[in-house]
Amino acid sequence: MPGKNHPLWQRWSKETAGAGHGGMDFFVVHAFIESIKNQSTLPMDVYDAAAWSAITPLSEKSIELGNQTV
Repeated sequence: MPGKNHPLWQRWSKETAGAGHGGMDFFVVHAFIESIKNQSTLPMDVYDAAAWSAITPLSEKSIELGNQTV
């Protein structure tokens, strides 16, 4: 995680307040949007994005089912 003195933190500090994972979720979404706007390479592919997005709901379901594999 970049230090809080990094230019990105200084520029976006208000927007990162309350974002998940100490503000890093904001930067992941921001990088994705900037890539789309600039028609450049995405920071992660669709398969990684799907896997990352599935962690929380699958973990919650597993706990709900007594820690069964989901």
